[in-house]
Amino acid sequence: MERTKLSSSQILIKIFLIVLSLYLLITLLNHFSIVLLLFGVLFIGFISYVFFYISDKVQFDEENMYIIYRDGETVVPLKDVYYVSRSRINTNSMGIIRYRYEVAEYFAHYNTRYFSKSFSKFTAAVMNENPRSVIDENFF
Repeated sequence: MERTKLSSSQILIKIFLIVLSLYLLITLLNHFSIVLLLFGVLFIGFISYVFFYISDKVQFDEENMYIIYRDGETVVPLKDVYYVSRSRINTNSMGIIRYRYEVAEYFAHYNTRYFSKSFSKFTAAVMNENPRSVIDENFF
């Protein structure tokens, strides 16, 4: 079975944030005090952490969802996925998937691939395996 990516790597946004960060740090270093420079570094680090480090890499096939970490992956049967939400521009930058794994309930945050049909394929596969799951497709 072939895996399909559900989450996006957000490479263009990462490059934009790196360039913006460098520009802000150089500007703060040349024109302001060390306190503002430290605040700028902490702020940029926090924003980068929230947008890129917290989000999970999610892939799926017809039967399973794969949450990929640096040191391995978790395989979750699609029948154990009970809630899927798409990213919302006005309220949240990341979508969420709630699922049961072993005896506990977990969730995964992911960045949506906006110009791909992977979300509709994923929700169709989830509904096929678990018809009682809730799919929140409200995009805006």
